[in-house]
Amino acid sequence: MFTRYRLAGAVVLTTASLGIIPFAAPGIAAPPGTEAVDPAITCTENGTVTWAGAGLGERPSKVEWTATTEFTECRGPAVDKGEPYPVSMDEDGTEVASCDGKVNVHQGTGTITWSDGSTSRISSKSAGNQSKSKGSGPATFPIIIESGTYAGHTASDDNTVSTEQSCPGVTEASLTGTFTVN
Repeated sequence: MFTRYRLAGAVVLTTASLGIIPFAAPGIAAPPGTEAVDPAITCTENGTVTWAGAGLGERPSKVEWTATTEFTECRGPAVDKGEPYPVSMDEDGTEVASCDGKVNVHQGTGTITWSDGSTSRISSKSAGNQSKSKGSGPATFPIIIESGTYAGHTASDDNTVSTEQSCPGVTEASLTGTFTVN
């Protein structure tokens, strides 16, 4: 055993037996860069997505979409400090998708409304990180907060799209999942 660890152990044992709590013994702290980093905010999300026109078809095609999402149960270091947390998000955009298979292109813009009433302009763009089966499926959408509250931060919208409509022709689905601001 290295001398510094024996000394650190002796300091801990001695101070513990005296009823003193040591602040930090040299050499026993976690190495720099290995600390767990918690997201600033994590929320539960519920929402709705709609596809324009004929909706999702049998073959991949470009389709317009809109989504409205509400956030609850927000937690994390920023919330603990009393900082704003997301309340809702409205987005619209296009994607190349079909009832079954990968979503090849997904892009959109929108607005997040925060707990203090402020807003942020956002954008999302991704390819190949979502797949559908009968119009439903899991997805992860990386988001950039471009302006307003938390400008310059990134977020992740991890949700599951679920629909009761038959495919082809799905025009509406529910969104459930987790929204994280980094």
